[in-house]
Amino acid sequence: MLRPILFALLAGLLLAAPLAPARAEDKEKPKAKAVKKPIGTWTREVTTVTITFVIKEDELSITVKDGDGNSVTMESAYSMTKDGVLFGCITKITKKGIDTTADKGDLYSVAFSVSDKEMTVSDLKGTHANDEARKLIEGVYKKE
Repeated sequence: MLRPILFALLAGLLLAAPLAPARAEDKEKPKAKAVKKPIGTWTREVTTVTITFVIKEDELSITVKDGDGNSVTMESAYSMTKDGVLFGCITKITKKGIDTTADKGDLYSVAFSVSDKEMTVSDLKGTHANDEARKLIEGVYKKE
């Protein structure tokens, strides 16, 4: 005898639910426009050192080269957040005359913004990020 009453009550709740007005917090908020990947080759010079980001759709390499031809190249798998943070994991590192603490498997992230032919990199974080690395990596890059 209780069963038909519970069934009727449950059916009434299920049928009435779509008719209930939506609450303000249930409404979908407008989505922020995602930042596009900064595909291309970007270069910056700091005294006698050249830093180059080569960003492709699914991979990224960063090369640091000094005036004597010594270099270190870090290849990475990377992704981005919709608000302009690029984060990656080093998959391969090639050292030619430059010693660095960076190694395969290290994680890093940078904030970036792009306007015209310039990319500004800031807020370097990572496994071995330090002030010296920030001074080299953070700054304005020109698109080649």
